[in-house]
Amino acid sequence: MLKIISFIYLIALVLLSLIPLSGIEAPGNSDKIAHFISYGGLAVLAYFIARSFNTRFYLFISVIVLGILLELLQLVIPGRSFSYLDILANISGTLFGFGLSWMFRASREQPRYGGCGSPHTTVPVKHSEEEGRT
Repeated sequence: MLKIISFIYLIALVLLSLIPLSGIEAPGNSDKIAHFISYGGLAVLAYFIARSFNTRFYLFISVIVLGILLELLQLVIPGRSFSYLDILANISGTLFGFGLSWMFRASREQPRYGGCGSPHTTVPVKHSEEEGRT
């Protein structure tokens, strides 16, 4: 189900990025916020549909490349304009989305190996009283 939602989100993002606009101007930098949120959302979806680190890495790179490519395509579409700041907002949103997803997933997982605070820690601990007796 998440893959279907991700696919629909991706198609909507591509269509909204490429349809010609005429006379619509975003006030201030609100379009940069929209870029950040849009690519952050796509990054979250991409992160959670992937099952391995390698797949997540390739999807991360793919989302960044998509953001750059869609912005470059706006050079040839009437009514659309290219902006380096839009590319920066796309990349920032992607980084934020993947980072947020990674932190959420890490906070929900149990430690795999006996580490600090793990109930499976098997490192013997010597106390100072025991050191004096030997």
